[in-house]
Amino acid sequence: MPTLLTHYLRADVLLKFFSVYELLLAAWLLSGKYVRYAGLLCALTFAGIVTSNVHAFDITFRDLALLFASLALFFAE
Repeated sequence: MPTLLTHYLRADVLLKFFSVYELLLAAWLLSGKYVRYAGLLCALTFAGIVTSNVHAFDITFRDLALLFASLALFFAE
């Protein structure tokens, strides 16, 4: 978790909120409705993860590929 956010909430609470957010986003993608907007929201989420974890190369390279896959969903619709 980014240190900026952990100053306001505990890391375990943030992790629970983020987990619910990801599950809702996955359900939205699987529903097939408004996939373009869901892809954009996924891309923004992955961009935030990549920029907050630039020093961790394994996270960066994994999520960078997912960021571009999300952008492909946004531009393909």
